[in-house]
Amino acid sequence: MLEGYLYKNALRVDKAVKCNYNVPTYKAGIGMKVAIVRIGNSKGIRLPKAVLEQCALGDEADLEVQDGQVVIRSTRRPRIGWESSFAAMHNAGDDALLDTEAHQETAWDAREWRW
Repeated sequence: MLEGYLYKNALRVDKAVKCNYNVPTYKAGIGMKVAIVRIGNSKGIRLPKAVLEQCALGDEADLEVQDGQVVIRSTRRPRIGWESSFAAMHNAGDDALLDTEAHQETAWDAREWRW
């Protein structure tokens, strides 16, 4: 994942990233301007490599239109399969709390916390 910080209305990519260039993807809430190019009978935009990496975009993406704006999202879903894995752990009895000290109620919890 790319990490960065705002610097003079641009996103700078940290030096730990394996590239030697910065792609400004933020400018006072406007974003970056890209050209719409012809691709066969359609049209499209080219996304810089840094943007693809930042958004975890691979060979495909989810595309939708919301309130007149084009929204592109990564199809990567990092938590897919967690529910079935947790259910299998529960069925195998492998879901016990390991840090029992963290679960102990303190005096503050008893006095202040309300459900």
